Amino acid sequence: MKRIVGGLLLLALTASAQAGEGNYRDYILGERAAGMGGAAVALASSVEACYFNPGGLALTPNSTVSLSASIYGFSRYESQDGWAPGQDIDVDSFLVVPTTFGSVWKLNEKWRLALSAFVPDMARSNDLEAYTDSYDYYKYNKDDQTLWLGPTAAVNFDKRFSLGLSVFGVYRTFSWFRDTIRSAQYGWSEDIKYHDLSLLAILGAHYQLDPNWTFGLTIQPPSLHVTGSGEYLLKYSYDGGYLVNFVDDADTENTVPAQVAAGIAYSEPGRVAFALDLIYHFSADYDRLKGEDQFGLTWNYPIKYKAVLDFSLGAEYYITERYPIRAGFFSSLSAAPDADPTTSSYPAHINKYGLTASIGRETENTTFNLGLNYSWGSGDFVGWNDEGQLTKVDADESFLYVFVGSSYFF
Repeated sequence: MKRIVGGLLLLALTASAQAGEGNYRDYILGERAAGMGGAAVALASSVEACYFNPGGLALTPNSTVSLSASIYGFSRYESQDGWAPGQDIDVDSFLVVPTTFGSVWKLNEKWRLALSAFVPDMARSNDLEAYTDSYDYYKYNKDDQTLWLGPTAAVNFDKRFSLGLSVFGVYRTFSWFRDTIRSAQYGWSEDIKYHDLSLLAILGAHYQLDPNWTFGLTIQPPSLHVTGSGEYLLKYSYDGGYLVNFVDDADTENTVPAQVAAGIAYSEPGRVAFALDLIYHFSADYDRLKGEDQFGLTWNYPIKYKAVLDFSLGAEYYITERYPIRAGFFSSLSAAPDADPTTSSYPAHINKYGLTASIGRETENTTFNLGLNYSWGSGDFVGWNDEGQLTKVDADESFLYVFVGSSYFF
């Protein structure tokens, strides 16, 4: 039994974390930041500061309510020989990223408090492929979403230096299903479902070097696991017989790796701005799901992230006094290990880059921004060769989003 299950595990987990999970930024959050490629560590001074740099929150001139409407977009993932030799994975998905919300309260000239919610990660996709000549059939579905919700406090020590702290509850829900029938003789399916809650803190500092130049720094320790639960089901069938392995109430963990970010910006308010951020993501290694099945066998879903350095570069120019246009360029390098057929449960290794652009309108009490976010990349994944063995194959992924954001000052 153990030999049979051990052999099935390698087959079942192939492609179980298909696309993009090793990348930290498939899309950029915020209003101003979303147009400037996420270059906000030294510039953020509204609700988006809770996420990019809590120290900048102390610069918010008035109490604020911000709403980023749902982001609509398309994603595409391709992997050569991902299903089987000569059978490529080609998944197109329509995505709707839920609304994010935040509110800032100006207590006095020094202190600001905020409550905010962000959705920095979301992936939804499904596919159904049929190769009738060889009687091969594949069905795939994935739904993965993370919500950050929590308070932020910031204090302005003087006109040049401020500090802030955000504490988020990070709630992740994950659902994966794959069903495979090969040659109309045998098949296997797996179903993974879990939810996980952890705590995450971001400490940020903002320093005004002179009237135009600013510097920002954030430190984010790894998230702290609080609670979670999951289930795992694997079914294998051959010639009318079948074998089922079921893990109930499995232990979960959803570690957000530690991060340090630094940014520098030049700004002439109401006229022009330029910003550059460097973001270093530390490595992480943990079991997302782990538990025993009805036979006493231990099943685990390992995740390993390498350390990576990303960057954001952005610019802003006011066409007239109240109409800013923004553009940005950013990286989203893969923290997933290089594709390895012996560890096929890891995500695809795809280095991505992105472009952003937006146009806005500002009044005395409101802001409105509309923009585009496009990212693309290529890399490696684990597929099959002509001998039916696991091997490294090419993979590509791209995203296109339309975003809308608005704020009200009072």
